[in-house]
Amino acid sequence: MCRVLIVGPHDSLDPTVDALYSLEVLHILDFLEEDETFKMGKPSAKSASASDSLIKLRSISSILELDELKEKKEVPVEGDVGGKITSLELQISDEDNARKKIESRISAIDLRIKSLEPFSNFPLTLELYSGYDSLQVFTGRVSKGLEGLSGVVKSFELFGHEKFIALFVPKGKASNVQSFLSDRGFVAVDVPEGKGLPSSIIKKLKTEKKGLEKRLEKSQETLNTLREKHAHFLLSAEDFLSIEVEKAEAPLRCCTTEHSFALDGWIPTERYDEVKAGLDRIGTLYVEKIEEEEEESPVLLDNPEPVSRVEFLIHMFSTPDSDELDPTPIVFFVFPLFFGFMIGDIGYGVMMMVLALALQSKLKGMPDFRNLMLIMFWGGLFALFFGLFVFGDAFGIPIFEHMEVQFGFITLKFPLFEKLHDVVNLLLLSIVAAFIHLGIGYVFGFINEVKHNKRHALAKVGWISVLIGFFTLIIVMAYMRDYPPSVATFFVELPQTVGQTIGLNIAFPADWGLVLGGWTISYIAIIFLVVGIIFLVVGEGPLGVVETISLLANMVSYARLAGVAVAKGATANAFNSMLLPWFLGGGIVGLVIGGVFLVLSHLVVFVLGAISSGIQAIRLNYVEFFLKFFKGNGLKFKPFGKAETVSKEV
Repeated sequence: MCRVLIVGPHDSLDPTVDALYSLEVLHILDFLEEDETFKMGKPSAKSASASDSLIKLRSISSILELDELKEKKEVPVEGDVGGKITSLELQISDEDNARKKIESRISAIDLRIKSLEPFSNFPLTLELYSGYDSLQVFTGRVSKGLEGLSGVVKSFELFGHEKFIALFVPKGKASNVQSFLSDRGFVAVDVPEGKGLPSSIIKKLKTEKKGLEKRLEKSQETLNTLREKHAHFLLSAEDFLSIEVEKAEAPLRCCTTEHSFALDGWIPTERYDEVKAGLDRIGTLYVEKIEEEEEESPVLLDNPEPVSRVEFLIHMFSTPDSDELDPTPIVFFVFPLFFGFMIGDIGYGVMMMVLALALQSKLKGMPDFRNLMLIMFWGGLFALFFGLFVFGDAFGIPIFEHMEVQFGFITLKFPLFEKLHDVVNLLLLSIVAAFIHLGIGYVFGFINEVKHNKRHALAKVGWISVLIGFFTLIIVMAYMRDYPPSVATFFVELPQTVGQTIGLNIAFPADWGLVLGGWTISYIAIIFLVVGIIFLVVGEGPLGVVETISLLANMVSYARLAGVAVAKGATANAFNSMLLPWFLGGGIVGLVIGGVFLVLSHLVVFVLGAISSGIQAIRLNYVEFFLKFFKGNGLKFKPFGKAETVSKEV
């Protein structure tokens, strides 16, 4: 990034804004500190009219529900755009107001009918329920029968229908009747206002409602016609006016004097000559590159496709500082790798890939979600790979026998592991993943710190040494057991195997260690730990030693990779054990019903596995990996003229 200053007379401001907007390259630094000489600029004359038209247009878009339009076709926006929008607003608003009045009246009718319906079965007009000097009227619902009412009041008139009653009693007995009804769960219902027989009123209201519904349908058809006719123009006009408003308000970000303006901002260094040439065409501008950076520059993550599609995950956590390494390439590879390992199944991997491709094609207007689907596709591809070569199963069912393949001096057996029987090996693979992933994090941290603070950089070397010590300790402890896991055996015997290939006698002294409680504590691990602690004390002080335990906790945290893989495999295996015998041996009924339950059960495993694997994969990057080197709090590069939804490069 390089910082540029653009200065010119007032009459060059509009063409300068137009040029910069088309270049989509300048990250403007807002001018905030006004004084008697230098003032914040004022929006151009067209700002008010463009903003007013944009507000009207968005109101129209809301009425016509243009957000639900599946396809957008660009149409030319020419002539008096504001006048066209004002005319459309009057037409559409009048129709919308008429529709709302009809809907309001229909709602009022529905409420009126609902209040009248309990009284519609009684042969009484509404005015007969009130206006008496000697009678008290009770109308409402009861939950129990009214047996025994005659013992409370001898003279009464009762109308009832499905536990809704209208009871007329002398006022002198009203309090006794009230207590009687309360014991029977009486809930009073007010008599609706008005005159006439409720059933007749309801009939008239329903007739009126039918007429209103026809008018509402016609009004909606008119709005739909207007939507079909003007939708693409309105959407194109919204883009046009948004640009005009942004341009018109750009002077608010400038520093101005009585006769001139100044724009300050950042551009990618490689684009400076292009920007300079574009602004020189205006002819009255002074453009200067400011070599000395007084503040940190905004950050533009510059990654090739498809790596750039993962940048949104980095920005979700925090934008890297301008002096930090960009972790996007690591996340691009590691996130789907971890995700695929936890899924580790041919069938689920293929489902994941198909679903990701299908959703990508349907979500063209949601770039970040489409990018997430790309990650999901890569995760499915890794799940397919692990399912084929590491676990050898599809939907939890083993699909082929063991076979051996020679890779140079290494002979590998496929599938390598069984999820439910090689848990220790899977845990050790998780530790290997932790060692590599955290190691990259500390290397990044060293590179970031060596330019600023040599002591902190030295501390990162210490952390790398401690990491190697813990890894060696765990691998040797596993290898020195009576039945060493194959992963531990591979790493302990790897130096000897490589040495034999190149003609050297190299062996890792796994038994060179201190035996405590049946476990071998490798002296090599102790050496790395001690050296690392010394570096930590020098680089971070004595408290750094205490934090070494947190690193061991971080490494163990990666065991979630094995945990999710085993849990998903065990769940799929359990469903298969219950449902496959029914599906295969239950005749037609078992074939149909068992098949349905089998599909549903695997859908549950698929969804839960995808959610848990996604959460754990991103967590290991955000929490364990990023915290080893990532400070963030950088300023995201936002070029003037470029839409927020665009994820990449200027």
